[in-house]
Amino acid sequence: MYSRFTDAGRRPYSLLAQKEAASLLPDEYVRKMAFAGNQAHAVRHIASLVDAGVDSISVFPLGRARTETVRAFAASVEEYLG
Repeated sequence: MYSRFTDAGRRPYSLLAQKEAASLLPDEYVRKMAFAGNQAHAVRHIASLVDAGVDSISVFPLGRARTETVRAFAASVEEYLG
């Protein structure tokens, strides 16, 4: 039933669509909200969000290795939360 959605989620996003979406977001917003950079940066970002009262995070990775990115992100969160 949901295979058309999961299949679509596994297809690479076009570079044009990524650039178009990126052009709509102010740089400051992206810096505040994106988990970009290395693992240490992501963990510090998670800590600052938790300290600010955030209780859930949605991960929407771009690029070809999305599954691996989500797994690495989950490992970082698990390590931080212990």
